[in-house]
Amino acid sequence: MNHENRRLFEEILKAKSKYGDEEFAVELSKLMYNFEIKEIVREDCDSDILQHLEWYLEGKRFDGISDGTLENYERAVTKFATAYPHRRVSDITIADLRSYIANMTDKKNTTKNTIISQLKSFFAWLKHEGYISRDPSERLKLFPVPKRLRKGLTIVELEKVRIACVTPRERALVELLFATGCRISELAALNQDDLNYSDFTIDVIGKGDKQRTVCFTEKAALYLEYYLMTRTDDNPALFVSERKPHQRLKRRALGLIITKIYERTDLDEGLYPHKFRHSFATLSLQSGMDLTTIQTLLGHSSPDMTLRYAEQSMENIKHSYRQRLTH
Repeated sequence: MNHENRRLFEEILKAKSKYGDEEFAVELSKLMYNFEIKEIVREDCDSDILQHLEWYLEGKRFDGISDGTLENYERAVTKFATAYPHRRVSDITIADLRSYIANMTDKKNTTKNTIISQLKSFFAWLKHEGYISRDPSERLKLFPVPKRLRKGLTIVELEKVRIACVTPRERALVELLFATGCRISELAALNQDDLNYSDFTIDVIGKGDKQRTVCFTEKAALYLEYYLMTRTDDNPALFVSERKPHQRLKRRALGLIITKIYERTDLDEGLYPHKFRHSFATLSLQSGMDLTTIQTLLGHSSPDMTLRYAEQSMENIKHSYRQRLTH
């Protein structure tokens, strides 16, 4: 508190002790004439949100969180920091967060919920690490969304996607996504030498830096070999850019390839890399593969998670029922 503010504070205390409420209000208004009062606006204050974001990402990376997940968190918090360029993490309130989310009028509730979860994770970490004394996101609630089964591609839809592929790289990517049920980030990290053509298996590194072995089909092997034969570069990565210097394609670049394929189809619903993972789980279950095997191939820690990916159609349920209850 500076000298002028201290003098004003002392004069207010004197008036408060000397006068009643109404007289005090009059006396206080008189005091204001003798002092210059102005609101302190911290627009000259540099935000420290991005600095704390850097520490947050380092901590989460140390915990084994995947690069793809970290990129999503970084994108969400960076956008939030842009909306409050002169606010420090300790100044952020629940009202700021609610206002920020309320302005997302063009986004679906599911997208808003994802952003809310990412912000809640960031601020919860800040409190846990002692950077802030309270978590402003603690009372931030998710939007209600209807629970629906995650749908994969049908056999017909999968064939339409295959037909829409126009380059060897596109077809190889589609076949490997469907055959393995891998996450797009797992395929992005693969090298050519990681594929074992003798037994059609691949060792991949999944979430939490856990290694597992997945299988791929002879059809996928055929299109992979053809794609690799068309390449003239010496990059060890399995999927690379078509233009020189032929760099490894990351998760987002592979996702854009899938988007371009989708734009050539007449599919009603969208197409994204994770949909192939749902398709793998659903069609494997419907073809008779046991749940434990599918769980192992997908790298899930529990069968409940696997069932979220596997869609059981009513026709398939009826068929299984009749097979087991014939008397």
